[in-house]
Amino acid sequence: MRFLGLKPAITLLLLINFFSASGGQFAGGQISYRFINRFGNEYVYELTLKLYRDCFTEADLNDPVISMINSTDLTRNIHPQIYREYIMTNPVVRVLPYSSKTYCSVNDPTFCIEERTYTQQVGLPYSPEGFTFYYTICCRNGLGNLQSDAGNGGIEMVNSIPVGGQALTYVTYIPSHDSVDVNSSPASLNDSVIYACKGKPLQYQFQFSDPDGDSVVVRPAPSYMKVNAATTSFFPIFFRNGYTEANPAGGAPPMTLDEKGNFSGTPDRTGAFALAMVMEEYRNGKLINTSRKDYQVNVYDCEIRKPDAIINCNDNIAGFLHTNNAVNSYHWDFGVPSILNDTSIIQHPIYLYPQQGTFQVRLRVTNPAGCSDSVFSTAKIYPGGLQVNFDWSGQACKDKPLQLNDRTVSVAGSLPVTWTWRELHNNRVIGTGPSITYTHPVSGTMPYPLALRLTVQSDLGCKDSVAKDILIYESVKADAGPDRVLPIGQSYQLIGNSSTGPNLLYSWSPPTGLDDPFIMHPTVSGDQNIEYMLTVANEVGCSDKDSVKISFMKGPAVYVASAFTPNGDGLNDMLSFSPVGVEEIRFEIFNRWGQRIFLSTDPAKGWDGRVKGILQDTGVFIWSAKGKGFNGLPLVSRGTVTLIR
Repeated sequence: MRFLGLKPAITLLLLINFFSASGGQFAGGQISYRFINRFGNEYVYELTLKLYRDCFTEADLNDPVISMINSTDLTRNIHPQIYREYIMTNPVVRVLPYSSKTYCSVNDPTFCIEERTYTQQVGLPYSPEGFTFYYTICCRNGLGNLQSDAGNGGIEMVNSIPVGGQALTYVTYIPSHDSVDVNSSPASLNDSVIYACKGKPLQYQFQFSDPDGDSVVVRPAPSYMKVNAATTSFFPIFFRNGYTEANPAGGAPPMTLDEKGNFSGTPDRTGAFALAMVMEEYRNGKLINTSRKDYQVNVYDCEIRKPDAIINCNDNIAGFLHTNNAVNSYHWDFGVPSILNDTSIIQHPIYLYPQQGTFQVRLRVTNPAGCSDSVFSTAKIYPGGLQVNFDWSGQACKDKPLQLNDRTVSVAGSLPVTWTWRELHNNRVIGTGPSITYTHPVSGTMPYPLALRLTVQSDLGCKDSVAKDILIYESVKADAGPDRVLPIGQSYQLIGNSSTGPNLLYSWSPPTGLDDPFIMHPTVSGDQNIEYMLTVANEVGCSDKDSVKISFMKGPAVYVASAFTPNGDGLNDMLSFSPVGVEEIRFEIFNRWGQRIFLSTDPAKGWDGRVKGILQDTGVFIWSAKGKGFNGLPLVSRGTVTLIR
């Protein structure tokens, strides 16, 4: 006898990992066999492979190859040998019908699953161990309940482009000829696409025919990963959290598969869920073999879907969109009072409203089977809407705050209720009120273009925005110098350190006692205490101000307090000295034994009452000041000071 489809075994190891899959063509499969006859120690079987796959996939599908190994190798946990491989050709292809349901739903799914059935007669020798047949390939199209395992990654070719996904393996077993001389596995009958609507009851019956009349018990099982050629072992794919063999669709309460193949329950989530099962064959009450079947449960949101709400603040036109199935028929009522012909039967209509206002829109959807439902949405039509605008005040200068003010005009009579200010360089929100103060951390070449956008939404839902550029210029700095005490009759040039550069303007106020109030360093003289304010500005309006106090006293002289209290209360804790009209000052303090205990040449550094860090006791100390007066004559002053604790 000539046996068909036999060839030497070829083992390939494909080391490719794909962590994220897109698409995938397979929705399940099953390998089964039927005993034909026996010739001595040769057994003839009809081997059947059923593949369930997406009708519209663009993925390639070569002729499937079923591998056969010795079942004993698996039980002994040794590397099995692939004895034969069978190339399956010339499939019978049919499109699976949808499973029946007892309720009316508007948005039935429009997907398509095909069943490809391959058959081939194979001749096998007598075996005391039995044989295992498997088919492994990529890629699954239903991973709603299974983990995307990197070790189960594979590829399929889609329009000659490799696309990654999750692989799968279908398995069946021929038992030992010593235990069961003649056997055929259960064959699937009347398969259809299992689909359910979320929140609706599902009742689906898997049907199997056993040619030997054996009893068939169905039990849930895990799906298998791809077969690794280095081990030829079968490993389950782990379920995602919340899913198990007994609850493959993750429902609460769970959808269950009973021993008779009845899959039932009410799904509470949408998705494509892998469903695997084991068919146990019992003959005379004894388990003689098991077979496997992989399938898929598809759960959809079949409710009528609400059209998008319309808010148009530009004109009177409204375009209506939704996600209901295109095969349905539609009837729209656009909700204009006292108008009867404001209707349409177009799937996605466009309507010109005759007036402004808020309208209740009604959509009625009817599917090809006659199931109908209605849903309402709104259309807010306010042409003119918002005319968004803003202005600003303050100096557009580095490190200076800007006051940003909303100047939006509402033509439709609505009121602004939300404001969002953004700095467009980094899309950062900088404020959410009608007026905000903002200082930009400018860096880079000046002038710096600061791009701002104001988005305004009204109480009617109108929303619009406007963007403007504000040029930020380099700032200027005014420094009027330190406060000074001058002797009456001395002239003094103010020594501030203000910004310099071309086209800067300086102004001192009041001009009293100044030789020129419009230069950076004017000379001051007089005999009355006065405070001057310096203003520095550039040609683009950046400005700054600073003040200085000028006091006049008799001099040249050194003024020293007669007592101080270094007790840490923040009042009179330091003995200071104030030279008036004195240059090159040298200020010393001596104790009662004539020992110098303090020296300073800087009037800003006085004595804190300590010697080598130790606060001195209450007592009288002698001070001495030596210097040169502004008139060029030497100055020597002495006195006493009382330290009080």
